[in-house]
Amino acid sequence: TADTTDTTETTTTTEPVTPGEAGQWIIGTTVVEAGATVTIPVTVKGDKNGINSFILDMGQDAGPVANEAAEGDAYAALDFIYNLDNLTFAGTNYTLSENVKAADGAVVLNVTFKVPDDAAPGTVYNLTFEGLEVYDIYMNVLQPEQIPGWIKIADEESTTEPTDTTPVATPAETTTTPATSDTPAAT
Repeated sequence: TADTTDTTETTTTTEPVTPGEAGQWIIGTTVVEAGATVTIPVTVKGDKNGINSFILDMGQDAGPVANEAAEGDAYAALDFIYNLDNLTFAGTNYTLSENVKAADGAVVLNVTFKVPDDAAPGTVYNLTFEGLEVYDIYMNVLQPEQIPGWIKIADEESTTEPTDTTPVATPAETTTTPATSDTPAAT
C-alpha cells in the first residue's frame, strides 16, 4: 500500500515589527495646583493602517489617584473596558471586517486623576506605558511609538505655565449653546 502520510510542512514567517507602525501613542502632560482633579488623555498620531484591538497598562508614580476613565474618539468602534485598580485599559471589536483608523491627534482614552492635596510645588508625577499591545484584524502585533506623559504641580513662583496642554475628546462630544443664555459658553 502507498504511504498517505501528509509530509507538507507549514511555516510561519513573522516580519519584524517597526516602532511607530501603529503611529505614536502619547500620554498627555499638564501643570496643575495641588489637590486638583485633572483628566489626562492618551492620544494617537500617525495611525496609517488602523487597528482592531489594544491593551494598555499605564504606570504612574505614587501620589495621584485614578478615579475615572472614558473612551475617546479615536477608536469609538471598539468596545472599551478598563480597571482603575491596576490602570489597565483595553479596546476590541472582533466583529469588524476592517481595521479602525484614528484621525491624527485623536484621543484613545481619558483618565481622570486626583492629585494629592499636600503635593509639593514642582513635583512631577510620571505617567508611563508599562505595556502596550496593539493588533490589527488579523491579530498581527503592531508596534506603536510610546511617548510618556506627566502631571506637574505648579511652582509657587510660576503663574504663566499652562494648566492643560492636551485635548480631551469623547466619542459623543458635542457643544451646544442656547440662543439666549446668561451663562458663558464652556471652552
